[in-house]
Parts: sequence; C-alpha cells; structure tokens
Amino acid sequence: PATPWMEHDLAAVEDRMGGDLRRLPLDWARESCHANWAEETPLGVIVSCFIQGEILFFRDGAPALRVPARPKIPAPRYQPASRTILFSSSEESRIVEVDLTGAEVWSMEGFEFAKFADRLPDGDILVADTGGRRICRVNREAREIVWECRVPGTPYDVQP
Repeated sequence: PATPWMEHDLAAVEDRMGGDLRRLPLDWARESCHANWAEETPLGVIVSCFIQGEILFFRDGAPALRVPARPKIPAPRYQPASRTILFSSSEESRIVEVDLTGAEVWSMEGFEFAKFADRLPDGDILVADTGGRRICRVNREAREIVWECRVPGTPYDVQP
C-alpha cells in the first residue's frame, strides 16, 4: 500500500514527487504553496495545496491532473475504485468527496474541525475530528456516525 506523508517543507514534497514546484506554471506554486500532503496513487503523486485549495496529481515530475477543491484541505485521499477524492473540509466542519473535475459527489456535516478522513475496505469512513477530540466511523450510505471514541488530545490523523 501507498505510504502518505505530511509535509510543511516544500523541498521534501518536491523530492518525493520528482519535480520542483517553484518552476511549474501554477499560481499556487508561485505563491505560498504550503503543500502538506503527498501520497503515491495510481494516477501519480497526489499533492494538496493547503492554502489555495487545489489538488494536483503529478506524474514524472509534471502536473498530470489539476482538481479544483476548496482552501484548507489537510489530507485528500484518492479513491481508486470510484475515481474520487475524499477529504475533510475543516473550515466547513464536514467530510467531502469530489470527482476528478472537482464536482461534489458526497458530503456529511456534523464535525468540529475534522482534519482527516479515509475510506475503510467496507466503504465506511474513518474520521479524525480534531475539534471534537474524537475518532469516528461513518457509514457512508446512511451518512451517520456508527462509532466514536473520545480521545484526550487533538487527533490529527488516523490510519485504518
């Protein structure tokens, strides 16, 4: 399986994706990129631009696909089976799934500054709800929390 990493260091993200973001003709690359998520996927390396709200897939060090999203997406996860991207929209307090054009295909509200969401093999979604200080399991079809665990700290990431 792919191993994601969180980065606030642009050079470290560039090393992993084989390119120099500052040389690419992208608005966010010239501004404050704050690329904080990169993960290998079948479409290439997915990179989240936290401030500008764009998700890029890089192949061979060049952008292969640009997906408009929304600002402050901490960790988008590509879903190969549905060819969608699942992410937490922290400022909107919800989990969102978009297709590769950026069109919303699913969402659920009711979180307090969720920072991470990932699909489980059975289709449920695991959520790190940082502001709510809990880890939740969401039934995607019913759009309901089926399990939650309160934690003493502020969870930022959760792995299935």
